[in-house]
Amino acid sequence: MSSGANLTLTDPAWWEWLPAVSPIVLAVSVAIAALAFWDARRRNRKDHDEARKRAQVSKSFDHIIEQTRDRDLIEMNEQFKAVIDSLKKAGPGPYGLAEVEGHFVKHRQAAIDAAEVITKLFNYYEATAIGIKLGALDEEIIKQWWRASYVEDWKDFSLYVTEKRQRDDRQALYHQYQKQAERWA
Repeated sequence: MSSGANLTLTDPAWWEWLPAVSPIVLAVSVAIAALAFWDARRRNRKDHDEARKRAQVSKSFDHIIEQTRDRDLIEMNEQFKAVIDSLKKAGPGPYGLAEVEGHFVKHRQAAIDAAEVITKLFNYYEATAIGIKLGALDEEIIKQWWRASYVEDWKDFSLYVTEKRQRDDRQALYHQYQKQAERWA
């Protein structure tokens, strides 16, 4: 045979250099597999994040739609408007315990308790703030829908909540709502 110019698979010289190449082939194979794994994880995480965002947006719009269709929520908002209109006739906010507790407003031929109405609304606001904090609701959508009244209602009744926290020793009362309203202010 000549000086190695025409190697064939049956030639012993071919098999002699194969053990030297196999670690390189193995390393390249492992690197390709690792890159494919990382890329699949990245795509899976991205798909998961996109699905989570779509669900969050959907829940946010459901939350908004609920406000416009749920009879109890509509009634609560109408009662709150009657309460705030009545209090504003007496003077500007913020309103405290003295102005709210014991204040009754005529609404649809019935007397409604201002403190009870504020409690219902602020419980709803608190639940919304918690939903935003936990990522169940999309903050930007809720903010665009609610920001003005959400912040204004906090300003009008922040003194009431502060005094109620102190009197009832409930420092966490409407804490998430307060943080959300102050961030949006």
